[in-house]
Amino acid sequence: MKKVRFAVVLGLLAAGLQVLAPSGPVKAAAVACSRNGVAITNPYTVKINGVETVATEPGRYGDFWVLVCRDTNNRDYGVTAGRYDARTDGGQGRFTADDLNTEFTVSFLPDAGTTPMVAQGHGVMSNFTIDANDSNRVTIVTKPILYSDIYGSDCGNVGPADCVLAVKNTNGDKASADNIEIRVAVRYSESGGPSETDFKVLSGMRWSSSAYYFWMTTRCPTQNGGTGSALSIDVGGPHYKADGTSLNYGDITVFIPTSGVIACFGAPPSIAKDMLAISRTVNGATADGTAGSTTDVGLQYTVAADDLTGLTITIPQVTFSKPTYKVATKSGKSLAKKTKTYASLLQLAVMKKPAGGTYKVTSKSTKVCSGVLSKVYAYKTGTCKLSVATFSKSGKKVASKTVTFAVGG
Repeated sequence: MKKVRFAVVLGLLAAGLQVLAPSGPVKAAAVACSRNGVAITNPYTVKINGVETVATEPGRYGDFWVLVCRDTNNRDYGVTAGRYDARTDGGQGRFTADDLNTEFTVSFLPDAGTTPMVAQGHGVMSNFTIDANDSNRVTIVTKPILYSDIYGSDCGNVGPADCVLAVKNTNGDKASADNIEIRVAVRYSESGGPSETDFKVLSGMRWSSSAYYFWMTTRCPTQNGGTGSALSIDVGGPHYKADGTSLNYGDITVFIPTSGVIACFGAPPSIAKDMLAISRTVNGATADGTAGSTTDVGLQYTVAADDLTGLTITIPQVTFSKPTYKVATKSGKSLAKKTKTYASLLQLAVMKKPAGGTYKVTSKSTKVCSGVLSKVYAYKTGTCKLSVATFSKSGKKVASKTVTFAVGG
């Protein structure tokens, strides 16, 4: 999982070393990928506020520039954008405050042999899809994000984690600038590459933060038993914005699709919603934010669940400088102690679905088990009691039986 850390940190460090648009003559260089990135050869489309926009020159889309670059060292596709500014190298200027509500939809085909998994980075992402029916086409919908940046010259050009500490002495613990950008990394796996078990089961997850730097490491409870199983999010930033007096608050938003919630935590969103534990660690001290009753703004969060789509976790005010947030289950293990498909329960009840008809499974012991998305999830020790009913094609109830099964500790 170390590659994930490097992918995000290097991408954001590159952002930290970029300077604001200087005045001066027009630069002739074309918009191009930076550092280890190489422009993908597969064509990609760009929509701005829902309107497809054609490039007038490579990388330039009207008043903006948009790039999709592949970094083979870090195994990610970088989607970056900004306002086109001829005074900067290659026209790659920054967004302005007026661009914060501008929505960009970028769609591209990944290179052969690579499988996109998760999207992470600077951007207010409202959607991220991987279309298995279209050669794993990736589509990202995002708006720019505002965050407090630190430039390398303000912290001795050290790594991002050390930078937020060094800047206390070299730059008054304030940001170099409050910047606006889109910089999203789409993590991919490849044939013969390192194991990506957790990211594969979380496929389709998207998460972003307005911190200066951040990275996520994953140990899914379903894959790794014990209290250390969690999604771990490290973020960092200066205490103050560029004015040196306004407190710098970040935010974190994580969306996990239903398939990922089940595969990683062991139960669908509606069950997982109230059974997760969220904590924050700063300077070695861990505080529990579970239940959301804390008065500490840096620990307050919301969880929204929809079994048809997924789970969204939002921490609206992240306090700095170097906190680590963890999202785990309260037991540290998979939420479901036992699962059964609706079809197996129909067999257990010795019933058949009428021709052209349907059947329905309803839990009679919701504190022990719940039926969601054609499967029953038992998450507490006890007896799971369920009603199985069949209905004719016209919707009339044909038969109904109660079935039970034991749930161990």
